[in-house]
Amino acid sequence: MNKLEELMNQYPKLDYVFSKDMPDILKGLCLGETIYINANTNTTTAEKVVTLSEEIAHYQTGSGNIIRQKTVSDWKQENIARRVGNQRLVTLDNLIYCWKKGFETSNEIADELEVTIECVEDAIESYRSTHGIKFEYKNYQINFNTDTHIQIYKLAE
Repeated sequence: MNKLEELMNQYPKLDYVFSKDMPDILKGLCLGETIYINANTNTTTAEKVVTLSEEIAHYQTGSGNIIRQKTVSDWKQENIARRVGNQRLVTLDNLIYCWKKGFETSNEIADELEVTIECVEDAIESYRSTHGIKFEYKNYQINFNTDTHIQIYKLAE
């Protein structure tokens, strides 16, 4: 089972439609309990996984119709869904797992987690903005002071 199937199986209540009949401006769309993924703009499995995770986040946060993104509130809701979606896929535990395997760059982490580089970078930026550049998590020190590598150190017990 690939990452896309795993993610869909976690939310069996939702219906999933992969459509080539969507406007290119939309990567995905959540309408009620149906999630539409644009098969034209999401060509790789990693792109589909990231878009699906964001649309599930829209479902969970009850964003409503924010397609036009005309208001500040719409933009905020879009950013919240993107953050939730990215952090679902790139958790701090995932970053530690990748570090233990010797992966430190966004490219390496994205390949290992089967997500896009943009998803990894957005998740790291989100963690950086909420936790700071350097912080402790589960007996590890995580350092996001560079844009090219993550640095993680096991703390003495």
